[in-house]
Amino acid sequence: MNVTGISAILLGHATFGVLDTLSALWVFVEALNAREGNAGRIRKGGVFTASFMVAAGILGGFWYTKFYPADKAIILKGPWRSLTICSWKQRNTSFFSC
Repeated sequence: MNVTGISAILLGHATFGVLDTLSALWVFVEALNAREGNAGRIRKGGVFTASFMVAAGILGGFWYTKFYPADKAIILKGPWRSLTICSWKQRNTSFFSC
């Protein structure tokens, strides 16, 4: 199997996102039963959660700035162009109106 650089970046982004979700769940479960004995595990889980979130954000941001413009051009040439533009307008409008 040949893994290209783009695939490795996207795979890393998704992997760190999943690890972030699992470590956040770990912190949540540990915090439900918080006591002095598991305070270290809660801190360690918090550090893992933050680290995985930063790594996923860096990889996703790098991919978005480096490789997405070519994909966006292909998407906008396709048959669903108007739906794509409308959904972006709707998403931005609903985000700012909240």
